[in-house]
Amino acid sequence: MRDVDTGSVTVVDDYTFLVPSKTRKSTMYTVDAQFGLCSCPAGHTGAFCKHQAFVHERFKEAFQNAPAVTLEDRHKLAVLALGPKCPNKDFFRDLQDQDVCDSRSVPIQRH
Repeated sequence: MRDVDTGSVTVVDDYTFLVPSKTRKSTMYTVDAQFGLCSCPAGHTGAFCKHQAFVHERFKEAFQNAPAVTLEDRHKLAVLALGPKCPNKDFFRDLQDQDVCDSRSVPIQRH
């Protein structure tokens, strides 16, 4: 939902947001950040959905049912899922992580 405009969301109150459907432009889903609920089909199952993720990202709201978001958590989940085929921890860094190796600090080898 990166291409959805933040301005298309209606802020009802401190915890309630009306978020547009990405596929059905006339449909709005109610996202309740206080209780971690969304009125979309995925939200009806109690899952953390893309509408909640949108509100979390754009409005900095915390959700109790949000998935793991730290580098350590992403790597642990990948080890569980992939076992020995899991990439090293650096693979799971965000592009915004501050301690990523800077290309200017890597020595250039000339042949």
